[in-house]
Amino acid sequence: MRCWFYQEDILNFRPRERFITGAALIKRWKKQPHIQPPEDFIQGLVYDSRLTDFHPVTRFTKWSDESYVPSKETALFQLSEVKEIEKVYFNKDNYSETNKDDWFTESEAKTTKRRDTQINAIVQQAKTFGYNSLSIPYGGKTKIKNECLKNTNLFTEAGFDHAWRKARKDSLVEVENIDSYRSKPA
Repeated sequence: MRCWFYQEDILNFRPRERFITGAALIKRWKKQPHIQPPEDFIQGLVYDSRLTDFHPVTRFTKWSDESYVPSKETALFQLSEVKEIEKVYFNKDNYSETNKDDWFTESEAKTTKRRDTQINAIVQQAKTFGYNSLSIPYGGKTKIKNECLKNTNLFTEAGFDHAWRKARKDSLVEVENIDSYRSKPA
């Protein structure tokens, strides 16, 4: 497949965001002795919605859900999120050499879990629409999602999807007639 671009367009191109692969991130964070193995640290950040993983074809990766095919190494992460995490967690001023279990920042300790906040927002939005959170009608999830995504400080599209899956797993939300959406065995 051939692809042509004007030289001027290439020279003037400024990406809005840069990305790093899961393999490169693991290698980058292996240098941090207090987060070994880095895979566990990354998994926790993804779970808490502090780090968003994605794959350009399948959207989610094994970081989000072990049932997805793309490996953790092929996942992509926003470099801006990675740098923000490094600023918060790896800054020498925020790391106590005397107590290695206490290396989270003070502000981090005060912050409630982002995922729990997202799940609460989803459940509250369902109530706002007058839905029983365990029997959300057809089209209701989309309405809830669209409303939640207006809160850009709390939600990204992927963050909503992660929170929704966790809320379903914890039996906090469900759509009506869920069995009718599931594929029937052959």
